[in-house]
Amino acid sequence: MIETVRSEDLPVADRFAWWREMTSQTLTPTEITSDHAEDFRACFRLLELGAAQVSVLSYPSLRSRRTSALVRRSDPELYHLALTLRGRQSISRCRRDASVGVGDLLLYDSSHPSDASAFPEDGGAVEGIVVNVPRTAIPLPAAKVDRLLGAPLPGDSGMGPSCHSS
Repeated sequence: MIETVRSEDLPVADRFAWWREMTSQTLTPTEITSDHAEDFRACFRLLELGAAQVSVLSYPSLRSRRTSALVRRSDPELYHLALTLRGRQSISRCRRDASVGVGDLLLYDSSHPSDASAFPEDGGAVEGIVVNVPRTAIPLPAAKVDRLLGAPLPGDSGMGPSCHSS
């Protein structure tokens, strides 16, 4: 079942608190701040696929921090694979900085502190898809997958672009 919730369906004063609570429960607990907290306009769609979960998000610029304390308090041990559809996103984790734009993928996890920012390039919203998969569901040694964490996977090079050109 696909669940869709729009902040516009809530009272203006409740929108940002709803977003922080909803993303902490469905993605990973984080501390979120935004210059748009007074009238936070966002949309969240969620699809449960067994152990995996797909979220489609649309939101204004924000900053999301997963602190060491939050990791110690709650680690669902998830991999997050994020595809940026609109806007730019950056993340710092384990002394590695990455920035991604439209069409780029980024793999990160819930087990390490991170500091991420998302911002639109055209004054609109940031849009993306995040797939959450339990670490235990990936049939590869964690050390192999962990080498990819925090490294952008560009959408404008490699096999993806060649499949669309004709």
